[in-house]
Amino acid sequence: MRDAYHKVAKGHLLKPAQISSTTKSNYIDIQGFEAALIAINLGVGANLDAGDYYTFKVQESDTTTDGDFSNVASADLIGDWDGDGLVIDADDEDEITKLVSYIGAKRYIRIVATETSDTANGTLYVGIIAILSRARHDDPASGITPTVAAA
Repeated sequence: MRDAYHKVAKGHLLKPAQISSTTKSNYIDIQGFEAALIAINLGVGANLDAGDYYTFKVQESDTTTDGDFSNVASADLIGDWDGDGLVIDADDEDEITKLVSYIGAKRYIRIVATETSDTANGTLYVGIIAILSRARHDDPASGITPTVAAA
């Protein structure tokens, strides 16, 4: 078994909360790390169906400017969804954790949850964290904290 604690950093992209409209997470600066894993913790959903649903997509950018972020191509994602996004469109798809690893080359990443609604009734509790690993230099446990902020 290998050590999973050292050379790892984490950051809340979206603190657990109920969302009921399109929501952008904070971004995280992944410079200095060779691996980035995003965990979306889905809580209770209500009134989700084919007409009221959320699509989660990973976005990337070389800057922290909101308008510079764009959707990540499928080739740069590994895990529970691809560039087309993670679609949550039924109440029974809640209370689960979905993982995706970003293998692209941009410095900043974030998640956008886009609401599609015909009644504006769909709600979902969501928390999103990023786990950065394989630090290139110092041990993050000794004081390196990645930048997490709103664009």
